[in-house]
Parts: sequence; structure tokens; C-alpha cells
Amino acid sequence: MNSTRFILLLILFSTSTFAQQTAADYLKLGKEQHEKNNINGAFELYSKAASIDKNNSEAYYLMGNAQFDLTKYKDAISHYSQCIILNPKFTHALYNRGNSYYELKDYDKAIRDFEETINIDSSYFDAYFDLGSTLYKKASYKEAIRILSKGLKLDQDEANAWYDRANCYFQLGKYALAISDYTNAIKLNPSNYDFIYNRALAEFNAEMSEEGCKDLQKAIQLGDKEAKSVSRELCK
Repeated sequence: MNSTRFILLLILFSTSTFAQQTAADYLKLGKEQHEKNNINGAFELYSKAASIDKNNSEAYYLMGNAQFDLTKYKDAISHYSQCIILNPKFTHALYNRGNSYYELKDYDKAIRDFEETINIDSSYFDAYFDLGSTLYKKASYKEAIRILSKGLKLDQDEANAWYDRANCYFQLGKYALAISDYTNAIKLNPSNYDFIYNRALAEFNAEMSEEGCKDLQKAIQLGDKEAKSVSRELCK
């Protein structure tokens, strides 16, 4: 066999092998690239999977994830939407599309997607948490408390859920309940000075100045610059 023919056979063999790649193969390769933080490369591989199998909902979901990671939220929504058309009960796609709408400050659509996620899977804690946070953004504090309370029944170890509910109570002037929730958040994350600072503000509003000043000092020790200026004003 002469060398020219040998090289030609190698080319034909490699081309044939490449052509035999399935949608699942491309998705696997894409996930590997995604894990390596090669987001653009991952997106191209997910796109090849979708071109091979246009009914592959996972391919569109992963394309959406890649675009989300690239902060291309409108494009992410487009891909998540295609995934949902193919599989209306794909909760991760609904949830992530909700987060994409949230990033675009389209809170009504975000709420819709988080609610639909919960309707499909009532144990989806993250959807409760983000729905509560979105309702807070819209100043729907009572509804946010209702949703966050449901989420906390599923997972009481999420400090930010306690913190968000505390903020809702604070906005409604229910300072004792706010202090209780801030305390639960602090127990789970003692080094978060935002939790401690906000509890201090609730304590001052509840006429618990001594406790408020102690919390401001704790926040200052953790590096909260705003707490220092407030302490100079309120803890003379």
C-alpha cells in the first residue's frame, strides 16, 4: 500500500467515525467542556446535538444553561422555551427560565415560571426560595412570607431563606418576628454581617437599643463599614 492511499484511508476512517457521533455523544462532550468552563465550546456541542435530534429537550436545556452562564439571558430564555415546548414538565428548564426573567427584571414572568415549577414539583425548594425573593422585589411581602414559609418546611437549613423572610417581616413592621428569623439565619451563618446588621436595625425599631448596639459591634468586627457609621450615631 502506498503512503498516499494509506493517508486517504485514514481520512475516510476518521470522517466516518466523526459522522457516527450521536446526539448523546455531543451532549456528553458538551458537559465535559462545560465543567472545564469552556462555555462557548460546550454550547457548540449542545447545538450539534440539537441539530441531530431536534426533539431532544435536554439539548435545548443545556444550551439555555450555557447562554445563562454567558449572561445572554434572552437567548437562554429562547432555548429553555424550546425545551419546555418539547417537555412541558421539565422543571429545571422552567426554574432556570424563571431565573433568566429575574435577571432581566421581568419579575411577573419569573413568578409565573417559579409557580409552575412548584405546581409540577411541590418539593422544589429553590423555586420557593426564588419565588419568595421575587415577590419581595415587587413589595408583595405577605405573599413572600407565605411562600418562604412553605419553603422552610422543606429545608430549615437554608440561611438565606430565613433572612429573606425576616426582611419581609421587617418591611411589615413585625420586628419581633424579623428578629427571630434573623437569629435563625445567624445561627446557620454566623459570619454574615448583613444578617447581624439587619437584626440590629430590627432591634432598634423594637426599642431594644442595647441588643442593637451589641449586634452593630459584631457586624463591625466582621468588616461591615456601614455598621460603624450607624453605631456612631445610635450607640453614643
